[in-house]
Amino acid sequence: MSEETFDFQDGNGPVPAARHKNPDGTLGGWVAKTAQVSGDARVYGNAWVYGNAQVSGDAQVSGDAQVSKPYTKATRSDGYEFAVFETASGFAIVAGCRYFEGWRQAEEYWISADHPKRDENAVILAFLRAVNPWAK
Repeated sequence: MSEETFDFQDGNGPVPAARHKNPDGTLGGWVAKTAQVSGDARVYGNAWVYGNAQVSGDAQVSGDAQVSKPYTKATRSDGYEFAVFETASGFAIVAGCRYFEGWRQAEEYWISADHPKRDENAVILAFLRAVNPWAK
């Protein structure tokens, strides 16, 4: 029996990979053997997880998303997790069901004057910016 491979178009050619089996039993997107998807994380549709990427918790990778590097996360006092990771088009900031491509959108939502966790969100986003200088 031969091992399945997939070309993630990153210059490494076809590498050992498999379609991800999601917690609900559905067959999802491609995950390289070098990457890790754990917990209740889901990879749907045409999404790819490769390189040294790590996707965990309740994360959902879907559509044409491509996650290729480890991400940085920070957890708010109520357990809500924020994460920054590289995508094919740049980077994304994700928390819960919110997905923003760029700091401006994320800050407009999480640091808005009427957000009840505004101050804590501002500290978390400042931290994530500082530790991810590549995310501009």
